[in-house]
Amino acid sequence: MSWTFDNKKPIYLQIMEKIKLQIVSHTLEPNQQLPTVRSWLARQGVNPNTIKEPCQTLNEKALSTASAQLDDL
Repeated sequence: MSWTFDNKKPIYLQIMEKIKLQIVSHTLEPNQQLPTVRSWLARQGVNPNTIKEPCQTLNEKALSTASAQLDDL
């Protein structure tokens, strides 16, 4: 699934919003791990730091747990 991004807003914020929406809509179930950073990079074609930021922020807010070591790139 490839996402479309709006150039008027930082991509990492858009990714975070999309993940939050998936949590609220139960597309992502409670305690379900997010895809690995590498798999997101392959599907979305964005910079690794663009993926790390929303994962770290969501982890800090206890909304998700990343399934990969964020430094393991």
